[in-house]
Amino acid sequence: LRSANCGYTDVVKSMVWLKSREDFPGFNTVYGEYFPEGPPTRSALVSDFLVDIRVEIECIAYKPD
Repeated sequence: LRSANCGYTDVVKSMVWLKSREDFPGFNTVYGEYFPEGPPTRSALVSDFLVDIRVEIECIAYKPD
């Protein structure tokens, strides 16, 4: 985000992969700290393909000129 001169308020969509379903409540709490008001659209799923990490997040940001 920084390299594109964007911030968390510019995020419009995020895709989240979690290692386990049990990780979702904790993840959701932390996610809410980064997006306390008007959080972006989000998709989340559990994936066995994550190796050595518990969560992966991909974000799309939009900042009009």
